[in-house]
Amino acid sequence: MSKHVLVWDLETVPDLAAVSRIHGIDERNEEACRTVLGEKFPKLVLHQIISIGALVAEREAGFWHVRSLRAVHAAERTERQMISSFVEQIEQLQPQLVSFNGASFDLPVLRYRACQQHCSAGPRVPALLPPLHR
Repeated sequence: MSKHVLVWDLETVPDLAAVSRIHGIDERNEEACRTVLGEKFPKLVLHQIISIGALVAEREAGFWHVRSLRAVHAAERTERQMISSFVEQIEQLQPQLVSFNGASFDLPVLRYRACQQHCSAGPRVPALLPPLHR
């Protein structure tokens, strides 16, 4: 068992630039992109990460101690920077990951966006993920 726990969550918005590329819509036409998306929840590949929040706790002498609590967001860092620093923290700590709906949403979106942003999802992160196809 890891001596670290990382409780985390992603916040996303639809990636309208990707919608425009896929559907051949002028990227400046946000209304048309949103119309194509409709009211349904967008496919995972059409989410853009705007925030990653995480709490890191460490087990020491039989007790859990919170070491950090932080949420980075798009006003502070680029999506690529958010993903890279988050993955580096996972690789460094090798924590037990805790999230709500992480296996079916957060981790796949993290991997898709790492690919889209041309950054590594790290050797530890892919091992935690289910296959992308369903």
